Amino acid sequence: MTGQQKTEEPTTLGAYLKRLRSEKNISVAEVAARMYLHPSVIDALEQDDHKNLPGSLYVYGYLQHYAKILNVPADQILSMYKKDTSEPREQGTEAPIYEKPDTKEPKKWSYAIIYLALFILVLLSFVFWRGKYAQEPVETTGGPDRTATIVEQPDTPPGQAQSTEMEEAEQETYTADMPVRETEQEPETTPEPAGESQTTRAQQPETPTTTTEAEPGTAPTYEEKTITAGIGPDTVKLVLSIDCWIEIFDADNEKVFYDLARVGQTLVLSGNAPFSVLLGNADAATVEFNNTPFDITPHVTGIGIARFVLGEAE
Repeated sequence: MTGQQKTEEPTTLGAYLKRLRSEKNISVAEVAARMYLHPSVIDALEQDDHKNLPGSLYVYGYLQHYAKILNVPADQILSMYKKDTSEPREQGTEAPIYEKPDTKEPKKWSYAIIYLALFILVLLSFVFWRGKYAQEPVETTGGPDRTATIVEQPDTPPGQAQSTEMEEAEQETYTADMPVRETEQEPETTPEPAGESQTTRAQQPETPTTTTEAEPGTAPTYEEKTITAGIGPDTVKLVLSIDCWIEIFDADNEKVFYDLARVGQTLVLSGNAPFSVLLGNADAATVEFNNTPFDITPHVTGIGIARFVLGEAE
């Protein structure tokens, strides 16, 4: 009974994945959309076309995601992939196949730990960057409030009020204080102290209202649509038309971007060229290098993945 069940099961991983997908009534296009990949990548996995697939590290990630969609254990899928890729070396031998998953069990767990650590590191750095950037508009709105409290000192003579305001303004590092300082000095040149205090009190409430109304509207749209990262003389710009997984490393093999980019976003990334770039879907983005459009068409593989180098010395 068990022998008949064994012979009925597909002999390769690709056939097994295709059978499970058909049983769950899931199309290739739906799987590709959920994995953010080109449909030809799914076809290559189901046809065991290893020549048109990227390196084994990428395939491990694809298979783990595919197993999650099909609701099957990822360990089983990975062990079948390892058996399929190692079969050519063992033709004509009767070595027991069940020993191979046991010998590579530590590697399997080490890969999972590495992927998890990389994902957590990227996620923490992204959250830290967004939190740091989101605090900048809050700091600039504090400038006009401080100047307003300094102006409201009717008991001091005009000469002393001007000197104290200049000292307070020099200690502030915000550039937004400079125009406020000029508007404060002009009414103080008049000889009547009472008139000065009334005019400055009437003018000061208008300055913070303009800054507080402008900044809350502009900061969220910039965070949602444009992402800037990295420091360096060279710049890579990508405009996304659909969701796409993107990996970019600079000349020092440091990660410039390693995440899922969303439709409508613009990535402005800086660093030291040459940049190694991988696009999970070549149709997803347009690329510029140092403000010059870059044609990725010659670098697109048969399964829709684009891998290329920007700024490489010829």
